Amino acid sequence: MVLGVAYLFLFSGTSLQNTLLLMILCNIVHYFSTPYLMMKNALSKMNAGWETTAMLMGDSWLKTILRVVTPNALSSLIEVFSYYFINAMVTISALIFIAGARTMVLTTMIKQLQYVNRFNEVFVLSLLILATNLAAKGLFSRLAGHRSKQNSKITKKKGIQ
Repeated sequence: MVLGVAYLFLFSGTSLQNTLLLMILCNIVHYFSTPYLMMKNALSKMNAGWETTAMLMGDSWLKTILRVVTPNALSSLIEVFSYYFINAMVTISALIFIAGARTMVLTTMIKQLQYVNRFNEVFVLSLLILATNLAAKGLFSRLAGHRSKQNSKITKKKGIQ
């Protein structure tokens, strides 16, 4: 809630006030620590020789990231996106303060419906959020699992040769 009030005071009267971009920025800052650690662990498991190899081949930093790091850390990137998506779907802590009439999200709508004692609508919206999160989690898990299976097949083929 402190983050939401800080964003309210900081961005009040600016062009970012009551925008989707501000809500995305707030969620990224709010949930930054876990995805940071997930990516740090994924990158620490990679072979450190790729940097030297890329430098010797004359690749730029961006080319190296796109051609080497991204494919090797793709399952972790999918998990990070999944983490952000699921948590952004259920958070109301900071969004209550920075959501406007044009950018109202379902979780803030639930809070308003609770205030006027419309619990049937709250129940339906809660089930909609749950179903969306379950479907998204299943999709992201499948994508990350499919990617890790491909990596293990490639590793086994290289080990045989």
